[in-house]
Amino acid sequence: MHKSTWFTLAVLFNNFLFSQGTITGNYRLNLDMYDRDSAIAAVGPNYEVNKNSANAWFELRYADMNKGIEAGVRFDGNYNSILQNPPIPVSFYGIGNWFIKKKVENLELTAGFIYEQYGSGVALRTFEERNLGIDNAIFGVKAKYTLNENFMIRGIAGTQKYRLDYFGAFVKGINLEGNLPFASKKYNYNFGVAIVSRTLTEKDRETVNNAVSSYSFADYFAVPYNNYVGNYYHTVQLGKFSWGTDAALKTSGAVFNQFNNKYVDKMGISFMNTLSYSKKGIGITLQNRYLDHFQFQSTAEGAVADFNLNNNRRLSFLAPINRQNSLRLPARFQIAPIELSEFATSLDITYSPSKKTHINLNISVIDSSVGFKTPYYREAYLDIERKKLLNGKLDLHGGFQYVFYNQRKYLVGNEPTDIQSYTVFIEPTFRIDRKNSIRFEFQYQHAAKELGQSVFALIEFNAAPNWSISVSDLWNFSPNKNYEVVKQYQTPHHFYSIFTSYTKGATRFTLAYAKQLAGIICTGGVCRFEPAFSGLRFQLTSSF
Repeated sequence: MHKSTWFTLAVLFNNFLFSQGTITGNYRLNLDMYDRDSAIAAVGPNYEVNKNSANAWFELRYADMNKGIEAGVRFDGNYNSILQNPPIPVSFYGIGNWFIKKKVENLELTAGFIYEQYGSGVALRTFEERNLGIDNAIFGVKAKYTLNENFMIRGIAGTQKYRLDYFGAFVKGINLEGNLPFASKKYNYNFGVAIVSRTLTEKDRETVNNAVSSYSFADYFAVPYNNYVGNYYHTVQLGKFSWGTDAALKTSGAVFNQFNNKYVDKMGISFMNTLSYSKKGIGITLQNRYLDHFQFQSTAEGAVADFNLNNNRRLSFLAPINRQNSLRLPARFQIAPIELSEFATSLDITYSPSKKTHINLNISVIDSSVGFKTPYYREAYLDIERKKLLNGKLDLHGGFQYVFYNQRKYLVGNEPTDIQSYTVFIEPTFRIDRKNSIRFEFQYQHAAKELGQSVFALIEFNAAPNWSISVSDLWNFSPNKNYEVVKQYQTPHHFYSIFTSYTKGATRFTLAYAKQLAGIICTGGVCRFEPAFSGLRFQLTSSF
């Protein structure tokens, strides 16, 4: 670590120890112990040699609101971790984040590792998602100036973090946000304008130039050092109606096409519209988005078979249009937006005829934006929730999902298979008394060209506020023997889990023994490959 970093941390801890501010923090430890199971491809160095892995984070924050000072430091420890490049274990540890913030009247200044988002994140979004191994903070400086109660301007400059190192590209951004209320409180106009630039390192530019120099004359182009993104967004509230627009344009530059492994010199376009209507008992939201070569990241390096690297180098975030499912089988086909070409539409309707009944309908249609001829994804989802049945003791939730999934577009390198999936599910929760409850899940999925036929069952006992115990099993009872994941076991197979958690105040312990399928795990439109797992998992989280 650089001497300047140690000096900054020493100053920071001096404030921790001798000032009158408040100290808060959090701690998290994930520990995995591996039990080899070649039948589901749960194999590799962590099963053969290491036998265990761990990820740990410990963060302290200091704040003195009277002096307008805030500071923080976080230790990151990764030991044989497969969060970084699954299933290859990686170890690194040290100071993963620190920052110092000072407020002077209407001006707020920050230095260190900064998490920032302009609008919905199309022009710039840096964030941390520990479950996906993502921490792509900007290491640099930030200024925020509040002009008045309705207007605010922000600026940032630095380079993007990767693990305990940096990508090197220089990132600069400025953002103006405003709010213009109308005479009536029922009407409001929120808007923002952002400009972000990225300057490639000489090494990155040379890498792309070397690749482009081998192209034909028609495909050759000069790789620019700088790329710019301009972004305008607004939300207009008109009584029960709301209209949102998010439009962004990226200047021409090297965009890597993972489908033909070539760079192209293209401008990028992202345009999204959101219309919504809500009143008591009903809410309707219609969204559509057009994407064309909107790839904006800290490096111009081409295809890398590393989900973690690809996610960490992104400067822009494209929010998913499709529904984000949480149940085990309906969530198997979660997707992230395709930056090169996508036209997506979703309709979401929520209807509550009474306080005890809620009905949700969602339809998502995603195609190529080139000619609108290539279907990418379809989803039709319906669920019904009925509360307080059987004298208020039973809540019942159930529904149906249909998915069409163009595997070639979302899993590059796979056979061009179109998967269709049909899933039904039911989720009853029975309250024994005010503190104790039992929750069940039952899901059935038929995906002939993927896993085949599977059922998932779970029973969970909750004793508030301390204990939770569950047992679950995903049984692939009629496997599709031609599918890559299934080729490991061929015959009907169980993927079971036994889980328990104990919570005391702000501290939570969890322990589980699990067998897990390999697959793509997505959270909020950000995806990573999760290898097959067999073994014991322990987690400790605490905050203070």
